[in-house]
Amino acid sequence: MEKAKILLILTGGTICSFGDDKNENRDVQTKKAERLLLKNFQESDSPYRDCDFDVKMILDILSENMTVGRWNRLIAFLKQTDLSKYQGVIIAHGTDTLAYTSNLLSLVLSGTAIPVFLVSSNLPLNNSQANGNVNFKTAVELICTGMDPGVYVPFQNEDGICYLHKGCNLMQSGNYSQNFYSQSALKVSDIADIPRNWYQVNAPIVLKDMGELKDDVLAIRPYVGLNYRWFQLDSGIRAVVHGLYHAETACVTVEQEEESHSILFLLKECRKRDIPVIIEPSREDQSFYITNSEMVENGAVPVYGMTSEMVYVKTLVAGALGYGRKDLIEFLRKDVCGEMIDS
Repeated sequence: MEKAKILLILTGGTICSFGDDKNENRDVQTKKAERLLLKNFQESDSPYRDCDFDVKMILDILSENMTVGRWNRLIAFLKQTDLSKYQGVIIAHGTDTLAYTSNLLSLVLSGTAIPVFLVSSNLPLNNSQANGNVNFKTAVELICTGMDPGVYVPFQNEDGICYLHKGCNLMQSGNYSQNFYSQSALKVSDIADIPRNWYQVNAPIVLKDMGELKDDVLAIRPYVGLNYRWFQLDSGIRAVVHGLYHAETACVTVEQEEESHSILFLLKECRKRDIPVIIEPSREDQSFYITNSEMVENGAVPVYGMTSEMVYVKTLVAGALGYGRKDLIEFLRKDVCGEMIDS
């Protein structure tokens, strides 16, 4: 049987880092981690431990230091690489921004004909409690057994079970947690656990048609005391993505002297500048509370059914595709790669 050839892209993160003698002050040592990652896999019990890896280091950062510019470097590499030479791609990535990158690449690589896995670790690989070796082994074995095209994240949670997530549904890990969740997660030991046509791409993006991402989307989360007066809307912002409380609401009614604490103040200021304000999650045709109706009546664009991470990166990608306001709204409400988990 011909050995599989896998493109291994290193970007840093905990999976590529080591700590000091006390296992503190961790920092990236990507070349050292590359050797350990491959050594651990080749010494494992995997029947695919002799497959070939073409290793490329594109970034060398802790993932909390990810920026839009660094995303552009990763995307530029993917654009110029002939992925058809490989049976699959594995991207080693940190956990802090894993959900943002997995949602982004689910869109960017939605037209790719091979599977792409983002692999992370809860601890450095030289720690016996690290799950990075299991996550990596799972990715390799799924690639070698013929996984369908798509962007995936395998991650072993604290319950000891390795879950497979669609990258387009992954949510950020919570505080005080080393677990990842998504609405589409599956418990996976081998490819037989994955239903046929589990990953569906409906409207793939042509990667070469994308320009560069720009950091021109402002993301806001609601909280008591949020004052919209502090936002500099004249700084080149193209769109605002505004999260909502769990009941699809945000503050709209305030005392006159607190006008700038109402989202209606933000909507008014954005209308003056022709900046669309996307509110999520918010149903287009149903409002459970009058506060939601007031937001929509004042120009907010309701979007429903995706993770907050996906709404944000999808708005970024729309800019890279050159979409204006009308096309942006249509794009946000269209299912590209299975990101619409509830609609």
